[in-house]
Amino acid sequence: MKERKGQPVHVRPSLIARKRIDYAKQFGLSESGFVTLILEQGVDLPTVASWLGHQDRGVLLAECYMHVLTDHSRRMAAKVRIVI
Repeated sequence: MKERKGQPVHVRPSLIARKRIDYAKQFGLSESGFVTLILEQGVDLPTVASWLGHQDRGVLLAECYMHVLTDHSRRMAAKVRIVI
């Protein structure tokens, strides 16, 4: 956190996320590719939506990326082994 005239300056998470998206683009990763990666890492839809400036709490992202979440969920479920 930076200080400005003795007062802390808070950086909004959406600005940090935007910088990371811009950084990823420098290496050829599209915004949708970045969104896919962070969803697979477990970042929730409302958080991603707010980072992208969406006002719908993730409704649009759910429609566009549900296949990513479903595929990821299947892969994670396949890793679970229940011993009875």
